[in-house]
Amino acid sequence: MTRLAPALAVLAVFAAALGALFRWSVLEFVPGSLQTGGLTLANFRAVLAPQYLGAIRDTVVLSALTTVLTLVAAYPVAYALARTPSRRVRSLILVLTLAPFFTGPSYVPTRGCWCSATPSSPGRCRCSSPSAACWSDWCTSRCRR
Repeated sequence: MTRLAPALAVLAVFAAALGALFRWSVLEFVPGSLQTGGLTLANFRAVLAPQYLGAIRDTVVLSALTTVLTLVAAYPVAYALARTPSRRVRSLILVLTLAPFFTGPSYVPTRGCWCSATPSSPGRCRCSSPSAACWSDWCTSRCRR
């Protein structure tokens, strides 16, 4: 039981934080007031409005793809680390696996787009780097969704 104590403490902290978040999510928001109203499910209905469903769908799909691709990429490496008898080869595999994480952002090509909708420019595409690839058809089509 003493070995589980740190894990149970962390679990208790996360459970308390999740409980507090849930408690706030079911309270009614009263604009212009620091006081909350009674219990309501209107907040959950608002999140499931049609304008948010696309973002929720994209988030779930991206999360699932990331999980699957991570498992596909990590399993062979973990298998090789566990089954390789040579300590030198295991060290080499580990270094080759972790080396990309220690390269700075100047070596990692970052290309990201996001959309900003304002009354003056609805759906304008912006990017995180000044490369011309950010203004591609893919980016601008994502902004017009």
